[in-house]
Amino acid sequence: MKISEFDLIQSIKGQLATAHPALLQGIGDDCAVVKKDSKNVFLISTDCLIENVHFDLKHFSFIDLGKKAIAVNLSDIAAMGGKPLYAFICLGIPPKINQTAISDFYAGVDHVSAEFGLSIAGGDMSRSPNYLFIGITVVGETPRANVKLRSAAKDGDGIYVTGTIGTAAVGLNYLKRKRPAENQYIKAIKNPRPRIAVASALAGFAGVHAMIDVSDGLLQDLHHVMKASNTQALVEVDKIPRESDFETACKTLRLDPLETLLTGGEDYQLLFTMDDKTMDALSDVLKLNRGFKITRIGEVREAAKQQLSLKLDPYPLIRVNDATGREIFVKKGGYDHFGT
Repeated sequence: MKISEFDLIQSIKGQLATAHPALLQGIGDDCAVVKKDSKNVFLISTDCLIENVHFDLKHFSFIDLGKKAIAVNLSDIAAMGGKPLYAFICLGIPPKINQTAISDFYAGVDHVSAEFGLSIAGGDMSRSPNYLFIGITVVGETPRANVKLRSAAKDGDGIYVTGTIGTAAVGLNYLKRKRPAENQYIKAIKNPRPRIAVASALAGFAGVHAMIDVSDGLLQDLHHVMKASNTQALVEVDKIPRESDFETACKTLRLDPLETLLTGGEDYQLLFTMDDKTMDALSDVLKLNRGFKITRIGEVREAAKQQLSLKLDPYPLIRVNDATGREIFVKKGGYDHFGT
């Protein structure tokens, strides 16, 4: 029987004792939330990157790999509205990788860490028989009142995203099809940017409710939020921001633009739900941060009131409409570590 990553997580969660007075949020969000003091909390996330699963050494220098390994972990801290503090790195190193390569990896790690004020506090190393394994734990912090959980979406919220969507998925296909000329798509897949500054700005607004980063695909990550919040979503596909030549790039690579936009992952943009009135309060922040772009792509609906299609698909809590209001049926699921 096929294993689902997300079903497996729920099964494991049910087996474990996770009650502790300082643990405010455990398994099921981008980070665990642990009480620090009366006003602040720690955010803790762990992730792994495995050669030939998450990256191919044919496409990445070790410096680029170090940059990406840290960046994707910092994105989890951003998704909870936090700022990074420390990281711990564990490596499983196969015989084919030499000391120079590992030194380059840590040069990439240091480059991104310095930019975001992150300190590498420790880790571990072991021999791996065949493939490079990277395990990273990141610790951040934020005021308790600023924590953004997946379970906090509210009926009537607008659904928003930062930046553009589908860019990294196109970049990955450029790499796979041996078209390595540097462009915005390849930059997106090789050097993702954790949205720490944007997240910090958003976290200060009570009208910003649920938040997640787009790592496994727009619809899949939105579905996580809807499920955790017991809500449903209506998404207007023509509103989803993309690169100006996105459709052309997809055509060149023989990709389905709609499928790539909705299910491609690794953008590491923020997806969040917000009371639309908060947009007025955000206007000053938008003026001060020219790179700070957010786009409304849909709306949250209360599950009991909004009857969506009973279609069998990976996203039963999401309806996707085209520009005419006609429903679009999406068959492909987002990224699942145990998927085919």
